[in-house]
Amino acid sequence: MARVNFALGCLIRKTAVTATLLGAILFAAVGCTGQSEILEVEVTREVPVTQEVPVTVETEKTVEVTREVRVAQEVPVTVTVPQTVEVTREVETLQMVEVTREVPVTRIVAATPAPTPEGVPTVAPDPPTPIPTAIPEPAIPAASATPTPTPTQASQFLSWEMEYAHYGEREIFLFQNTALEHTAGGPEPTIIYWCDTRSGRAMYINWHQPITATASNIPSSSNDPFSQYRDIPLYALLEYADDILEFVDDLQLSDREQREADEIWDRVTDRWFIGSATPPALANDPTPSDLVDLLDNRTHRSVDINLDFFDEIIDPEKRSPHDLPPLDTISGTWLVLSDRTQINQGSLGQLRGTIRRVYSPQFATAGTRPVMTATIKGPDQPAVTVAKWDIAGIRQVLSHCQAIRQ
Repeated sequence: MARVNFALGCLIRKTAVTATLLGAILFAAVGCTGQSEILEVEVTREVPVTQEVPVTVETEKTVEVTREVRVAQEVPVTVTVPQTVEVTREVETLQMVEVTREVPVTRIVAATPAPTPEGVPTVAPDPPTPIPTAIPEPAIPAASATPTPTPTQASQFLSWEMEYAHYGEREIFLFQNTALEHTAGGPEPTIIYWCDTRSGRAMYINWHQPITATASNIPSSSNDPFSQYRDIPLYALLEYADDILEFVDDLQLSDREQREADEIWDRVTDRWFIGSATPPALANDPTPSDLVDLLDNRTHRSVDINLDFFDEIIDPEKRSPHDLPPLDTISGTWLVLSDRTQINQGSLGQLRGTIRRVYSPQFATAGTRPVMTATIKGPDQPAVTVAKWDIAGIRQVLSHCQAIRQ
């Protein structure tokens, strides 16, 4: 724009000079000739012209752009799905057995006098001798508050005979099963399954014969949940003797009192030949504490027993001549008590699951029966000791014990 104005200015000044010169020349000419003459003079006039020139100017502009983005959001939704559940309920049937008890009854009948012949004087009969009436003895109070089991009626669970008794505030149920076959002579071995309303469980096998056992580190009477029902006086006596010994050891006895205490023990050893006793614990200079410990630990022996479960064909003629593999086996170390062997707690826990799995009702086969064998595997026995039981009804036994739990 400055360049345009400058050019226009120069052009105006040039036009003015040109007009002045032409005027002077015209004036001279007119003056010289003296005649009027019309001259056509071309006059150029400069006119300021404004021209719009397009100019491109770069301008910075900030534009805010918003973009919509889809976001997936998880929303917890609770949907009710109908589900059909099949429930199988075991119903235990108790069979009531009517027991008839015979009671001898003695009836006193007055004798009829025989007719007296004529001529014979009549002798009056002696008056009947009065029968003394038994006077009931006064009830003797119990020495301790320990309840006594009261036996009640028995019933049958297929191959198991059940007996139960009240013991204080609890009930004890005993299921007994006699073996079908056994290898050793003598009476048939017996399985005894115990349970009570306080969740006590135990299973024993009475072999009715001596068996070879080995020393065991398994606790003895503390693991027998029903020993208290059988041996209460024995365990009470052991506890009392142990406490007396501990009490006497803490006393400061005089020489005379100590001699009397030693003489009491000497009389016991001489009376029962304890110094030459077979148990090693009492063979060398035994003490009263050794005797208590020996009795308290008398069940620290054990044997290894396998329980094998089979599904046996009832008809002997249809059985296979070859031994079939067992459906399941429970192996464990059993405690040896004075009159039976007791299953360990681990094997007892496996028993319920094994029975339910092996002898499920849907897998039952017609013409067969559930059978269990017990084999003493160790230590080395002088003879093979095996017994077999028909355990039909074992599921009902376990279910009954489960149902009575308080």
